[in-house]
Amino acid sequence: MRVPLALAILLLASPLGAAEAPPGPFDEAACIVCHGERDGGLVQAWRQGRHGPERAGCTACHGPRHGNLAVARKSAACLSCHGEPTTAVRSYALSKHGVIAGLEASGWDFELPLAEGNIRAPTCAYCHLHEANHGTDPETARNACLDCHSPRYVDTLLASARRSLDIGRLKLDEAEAAAAGQGIDLGERLRTMREGPLAALRQGLAHQSPDHQWWLGQAALDGALLRVKAAIARHRRQRALSDKP
Repeated sequence: MRVPLALAILLLASPLGAAEAPPGPFDEAACIVCHGERDGGLVQAWRQGRHGPERAGCTACHGPRHGNLAVARKSAACLSCHGEPTTAVRSYALSKHGVIAGLEASGWDFELPLAEGNIRAPTCAYCHLHEANHGTDPETARNACLDCHSPRYVDTLLASARRSLDIGRLKLDEAEAAAAGQGIDLGERLRTMREGPLAALRQGLAHQSPDHQWWLGQAALDGALLRVKAAIARHRRQRALSDKP
């Protein structure tokens, strides 16, 4: 049976901590009323973040009960929504962090706060919800890196990633410029280039996944650019042939 909203309101006036509160299950309204009073900033961050009320509620990530913080700390909580074979999921899974987590996470103690636990590689929540801010501040992902790596190392990787992404964007720009005014519809090829290898490159750089940075990113962009140019060349030859008397 779900705990009624009235019980959550009574809890606001109670000195009980979360560990002593009734175990639930709680519905979404009860979570928001009680935690909104106890930590309004956290609830407001959730409302304004990418997981706001229309995307993912409290129980979607944390479950409907108290005393089980480990639920939201495991990547499985994220994969319940993001688990389809997206570029983001695959690039993390194939990164060094993702491989370590895949091999070892079953033995990690997620009851401890992530920064204090025995984990050897970050989960989704460790980076994307670092400092429990519900994802409103993109800088927290960098802060998560600094928990294990030196600032110089992190900043060098970020600078390299920005340069690599700029190079990838230049390849798309070159393809779009080549296609402009050619009298041939290459919109689908360009869209696929943008949503395929360029997206793979971006996710590969974010997750430090070599396969997505190179084979599925830069190399695939090179191939896509060459195919766009080849299509333009074929179109020009066909047009030239049709113009002959």
